[in-house]
Amino acid sequence: EGPSGKSLKCGDIRKLVEDRKYYVPTAIDKNNYFIPREDDTILEVQKSACTSEIKEKASNAHHMKSNRFSMYAYIISKLITESKDEIKQHKDYRTFNTGIDPLNLWKVIQ
Repeated sequence: EGPSGKSLKCGDIRKLVEDRKYYVPTAIDKNNYFIPREDDTILEVQKSACTSEIKEKASNAHHMKSNRFSMYAYIISKLITESKDEIKQHKDYRTFNTGIDPLNLWKVIQ
């Protein structure tokens, strides 16, 4: 759990570390959902499925963005004092520290 009291998923940190970028949902291919049919019931089911996928992707993106503070705090908490001091000397420290930017913090650590 992060300092804000919200749950911090291991997958959030893993995505940030492995991808070295913030999560951006992939585009939804509406052609997978909207197949011309004569039955209106099937069309409503297709619309509902598409809407559900859109909501899920938006929720995931929001979760990642709202957990940036927790990710930043988690990364900092795992550093030894000497590493923290070295990071504070980085030319962009004020920018990524003020903005609580875990991605740029991670890039500096790397």
